[in-house]
Amino acid sequence: MTVIYPKDRADAQVLAKELLAAAGEERRFEVQTTTDGPVGLAFDVPDDLADKVLSSGDGRQRVEAPAEAEAAAKSTSADAGADGSGADAEPADGSSQPPAKASRSSRSSRSS
Repeated sequence: MTVIYPKDRADAQVLAKELLAAAGEERRFEVQTTTDGPVGLAFDVPDDLADKVLSSGDGRQRVEAPAEAEAAAKSTSADAGADGSGADAEPADGSSQPPAKASRSSRSSRSS
């Protein structure tokens, strides 16, 4: 996969049209956007689509996403704990967090 950063917002519109045209109707779903980069928008596309649209000297930044980074991003939700609460997840910066306070439930006992 390749991440493409447009030069500016106007270029982002042009780039989106070019990518979708290159992808065709059957591969439109492969053109994805992300909120990344200096413009706040980037396109995440397969390498072959990036090759079709990009030319040298067009001013757009192209970054090839390493396979390890993609796999790590997809497995992040699995690391958050079986119940999805994230209770077992560790912070990315390696710092430790203080343990959560235990909640006390009050039980009223009845005597007959």
